[in-house]
Amino acid sequence: MPPPSLTTSYISIGAARVPSGASVSPSSIVAYAADRYVALWRPSDEKCRVRTLLKGHLATVKVVHFVADDVLVSGSVDGEVRIWRHTTPISSTTTADDEDEYAFECTTTLTFHTGAIQALSTTPDGAYLVVGSSDANASVWYLPDLTTTEKHLPRNVFTLDAGNFPLCFAIDVLCDGEETGGERIYILAVGTTSTKIYIYITTSLTPLSLRKVAVLRGHDDWVQTLAYKNFTTPEGALSLYLASGSQDRYIRLWQIQTLTQYKEAQHKDSLFIADSLLTSTMYKFTTAGEHDYVILFDALLMGHDDWILSLQWHPAPNRFALVSASADSSLIIWTPDAASGIWVSSARLGDVSIKGSSSATGSSGGFWTALWNAVSNDEFWVATIGKSGGWRVWTCADAELSSWTPRLAVTGHAREVTCVSWEPSGEYLLTTSLDQTTRLFAESLSLGWYEFARPQIHGYDMLTVVSLTSTTFVSAGDEKTLRVFEMPRGVALVLRKQCGFSVADGDDEEQAEEMLADAANVPSLGLSNKAITNTTPTAPADYEETDDHDSAPTNTPLKTLSDLTTPPFESILQRHTLFAERDKLYGHGYELSCAAVSHSGTLLATACRANTPAHAVIRLFDTHTWQECTRGMCSPMEEAHSLTITALRFSSDDKFLVSVGRDRMLAVWEREDSTEGVTYKLTFSAPRGHARIIWDAAWCPDIPLFATASRDKTVKLWSPSTDTCVWNCSATLRPGTNGVTAVTFTRTPAGATILAAGLDDGGVVLYSIADSPTISAASLVTLPTAAAPCRRISQLAFRPHSIPTQLALASEDTSVRLYTLALLDS
Repeated sequence: MPPPSLTTSYISIGAARVPSGASVSPSSIVAYAADRYVALWRPSDEKCRVRTLLKGHLATVKVVHFVADDVLVSGSVDGEVRIWRHTTPISSTTTADDEDEYAFECTTTLTFHTGAIQALSTTPDGAYLVVGSSDANASVWYLPDLTTTEKHLPRNVFTLDAGNFPLCFAIDVLCDGEETGGERIYILAVGTTSTKIYIYITTSLTPLSLRKVAVLRGHDDWVQTLAYKNFTTPEGALSLYLASGSQDRYIRLWQIQTLTQYKEAQHKDSLFIADSLLTSTMYKFTTAGEHDYVILFDALLMGHDDWILSLQWHPAPNRFALVSASADSSLIIWTPDAASGIWVSSARLGDVSIKGSSSATGSSGGFWTALWNAVSNDEFWVATIGKSGGWRVWTCADAELSSWTPRLAVTGHAREVTCVSWEPSGEYLLTTSLDQTTRLFAESLSLGWYEFARPQIHGYDMLTVVSLTSTTFVSAGDEKTLRVFEMPRGVALVLRKQCGFSVADGDDEEQAEEMLADAANVPSLGLSNKAITNTTPTAPADYEETDDHDSAPTNTPLKTLSDLTTPPFESILQRHTLFAERDKLYGHGYELSCAAVSHSGTLLATACRANTPAHAVIRLFDTHTWQECTRGMCSPMEEAHSLTITALRFSSDDKFLVSVGRDRMLAVWEREDSTEGVTYKLTFSAPRGHARIIWDAAWCPDIPLFATASRDKTVKLWSPSTDTCVWNCSATLRPGTNGVTAVTFTRTPAGATILAAGLDDGGVVLYSIADSPTISAASLVTLPTAAAPCRRISQLAFRPHSIPTQLALASEDTSVRLYTLALLDS
């Protein structure tokens, strides 16, 4: 029989919020920066999902650029540039579920720059790569040379004006070689942290051959994005257009043509070659072949209310259209009017704030990139990234580019994921993150795993979540308050229709749904999600209208969700899937650190950050009344911990509660029932249970055994003596060479007991546990390095009642992952 294995079933990871953090290949594969990874997916796939994560960078990836279908370049904040290559040809029409399409390997690492990589671009023929860094230098590399792992040096290095560094590049061919005896002339535009655009030309990009020929002026703030487009006019003349977008909220179009073309245009009424009405400035330069060129300011596009962060021309060779993404959370499709030649907005996608926008964050965080590619010859899509890290995609088959339809896309947390919690029956997974959101993931009956709801969008970083019932959970952020949430009817309806999830058994299902609120929203200047029980379509004062039909204010959230036939789009997740807040729990003096719910669902234990024993206490809440138990835990006579408690866990029969903390102590509390209520009494403590901080603990199902995980690189198994008042260390495991940050147990359908341990470097190790004749552990399987996170494991959780066994993982690399454990249940 083959050995057990862990295979990746699902990955959710958000996109980095940077203007140059995404790129699309000719075959429509999208690569985007996600923490230290480059994530790959294809928007045209019906089951769109993250196909693979390219792992290798040691710092956050900031720039991604496709050179060709089989060559990808990425740059990170530590100055490192990696070149990824694919050895198998990729078909431009393939949409099959073929993982080999996404199998890229890092073949070269460039470590020339000392600052963060800000910009990457390549010549249209893929021969040269230009890299810009915050060390104020730009370097030029010859890509055919960069096929080995040896150390390489650039062909050229140039520095901009003092005090500026490059933010974006655009490169195109100015002359195909006819004028220069067969040698091409490249034209390079550089946007910087000044208001200027620098124009360079070269014939071969060999050392010291770059020549600055113009400095374009007109913008009033940093230039964030540049894009070239070759276009043939109706008269047959070839013109090169440069689009520039700036933090001054404007887009400028520049036309580059020969001096002869310019003079001829003075005598013609041409739509595409004309003098600007706004300025008489003309930049003139001469190439190596002594041919004169001019750069003319052609048009000023006004329509955005905030920074312009990304521009991209229509992918078809001779379609004259431009898409822009802005921090005002909108995409605009720009086209010239056929009669006047004036550039107008043919479509506006995303969010349109009725108040306008007054800061770089935009009305709802902004759109950070703009991609445009073809689904087919007649259908195109545009895509962008929002503040939440999720993608938004629209498709269009309209020749006028005016009718766009939203499409399902990938989503994910934008910052470190701190906690995961399964619904008690394992129907869905709740996650929290430092991106201040709580999210709900579920498995669609037809499309697989997706994010189905965003129950909480908060003003504090989220730290922990525990699921109480099929419709209720408790979460805690970086604040002193715990909040209790209940699922709205709209989300319950979507989960029932698409996932087969039921909030109640048997005939009570519809009745149970009717008892829920229709939806929830967040009032202005508030943090509490308020229930919506009426069916009148109302909008709060700060509601942002949108052109998406699926989230228009004429529909109630309940109707919007009930009409869905796919998992919710990002726009719906942000607005219509909030859970209603039912209660708040108070009592702690500092920010919450952890929480746990009893298996019966009747008790909630919580702890907060602490520097003194007076605050290192555990509070117990009754989940029926949401009141603190009167004879609570940790009275002054029963103080155990002196620093922050990092984890609380109830045993499977709720008889015991274990607590572990930063003070290296573990404590076992035993339940006592009396007429005055439920209490837990301290029965055992180990002041030095580990040599360093204890991060996590977990109880074994059906066996009086618990495990603790510590920074001292060990997992310890604790079993009771005969009187259960003394717990002894029965075994010490060393999963790796890094600290152990998370542990969890499960019992498989075949009766095996499995322990999973997560490490500080992202590794995961599984053990098989035996309790007869003594407690022992045998290494079962180690997650392959390529499939493991690259940063600390925040939490592990086995899915209850799942066949086959599945393991959910939260990591500081911003990912939520689901693994399937194979060959144990047969």
